[in-house]
Amino acid sequence: MLCPFFAAAQDTTKVLTVRNIIIIGTKKTKNKVVEREMSLRRGDTLQLANLMVRLHRDEQLLMNLSLFNSVQTNVANWRNDSIDIKVVVDEALYIYPIPFIELADRNFETWWNQFKRDPARLNYMIRGVHYNLTGSADRLTILLQVGYSQKFAVSYRTPYLDKKGTLRGYVSGFYSRNRETQADTRENKQYFLQTDNEYALQRMRATAELSYKPNFNTEHFLTAIFFNNKASDTLVRMNKDFFNGQKQQKYVEIDYRWRHDRRDVRPYATRGYAAMAQATFEGLGDAGAPNRFWVEALYKQYFSASPRTSFELVAKAHKTLWTARIPQYNNRLIGYDDDDYLRGYDKYVQDGQDFMYFKSAVRYKFLERVNDLGKWSPRSFRMMPIRLYATLSSDIGYVRDTQYGMGNYQTNRWLWGGGPGIDIRVYFENILQFEYLFNQFGEKGLFLRYKVAF
Repeated sequence: MLCPFFAAAQDTTKVLTVRNIIIIGTKKTKNKVVEREMSLRRGDTLQLANLMVRLHRDEQLLMNLSLFNSVQTNVANWRNDSIDIKVVVDEALYIYPIPFIELADRNFETWWNQFKRDPARLNYMIRGVHYNLTGSADRLTILLQVGYSQKFAVSYRTPYLDKKGTLRGYVSGFYSRNRETQADTRENKQYFLQTDNEYALQRMRATAELSYKPNFNTEHFLTAIFFNNKASDTLVRMNKDFFNGQKQQKYVEIDYRWRHDRRDVRPYATRGYAAMAQATFEGLGDAGAPNRFWVEALYKQYFSASPRTSFELVAKAHKTLWTARIPQYNNRLIGYDDDDYLRGYDKYVQDGQDFMYFKSAVRYKFLERVNDLGKWSPRSFRMMPIRLYATLSSDIGYVRDTQYGMGNYQTNRWLWGGGPGIDIRVYFENILQFEYLFNQFGEKGLFLRYKVAF
């Protein structure tokens, strides 16, 4: 960064012109990818008083690409009223052919308590990811899974398709088959059907997406997805509402998403905000299709009270504007993934057509250090930064279900949950959370959540 003493000795109202961007350390990544993600460009002007803030912001923007272990920006060749910006990057390891053992269940608590740590409910997965296939931040992912359920998926995010670097494409294919699947929801718990001589559920989808990114904060997405899902005879007999009485559902989903992101560090932000809006139509299919139109909005805000203390506020709402009768398979909302959940309700799910929730957390960083793993580890992993945060959270949410709410006592009412925890952040974007949570029904327990970048 710019020497503070040198900066202080200058007139802070002085206007500087960026003469050139000098990029050092790129072996695979194309320089135009680095320049595309920076807020400072050749020919830009700025006041000296804002220089250090802009340099630090560009470091964060480049780290959010997930292509580099570290980024340093500095000033070079200062001549009167013009400067060069020097960017030094340490490229990450781009290829991750990593074996995983994954739970067949939706979270750790369900596997540990409800299914008594049954090793038969594990999936064995090989996931190969290339984060920078041609040096243009294009990502290829291939997944093969065996074990409790079988799955195959492949996806590719293209380089920018235009000279301005605003348009990108994305395509993917997915197929899975399960001998056990959730057949119903009873008392807000998943009720499973297991079959030995047939696959209870087979799923296939194909996705095509075009994104438009006019600047480094805003992005628009237009997505089309084709679904082809097939239920077994046993599943249809057990729950006639699963696909609206049909054995198969074929339909198309078309959605538009807008995203605006001004967070400092996207995997674990401490300052800034992010907003998202989405409109989705599901239909153009057979009698088993959901045939509905819904909208969704999300807002996240982050504040820093000190270098160690930060606050997180999240609000999200989902509203179904038009629908025929939704198949029960498509009626799932809260508790099924890492994005939409209420703390303290890991043992439960909340199905319905509409929801809203508000989340808050205060986080205090009590440890930050860099561990040297030694010369025997890969160079890209050798220096391992680790940060530990003490957290206190509180969530409140409401799910509305006018079709299948009977017997699910947590729907059509406000829910509260929260409690203390420990967040462990390893490298840039790998997060492990341990939380001791309570809910309004007097239940409490220790829960584990994790987010792994690769």
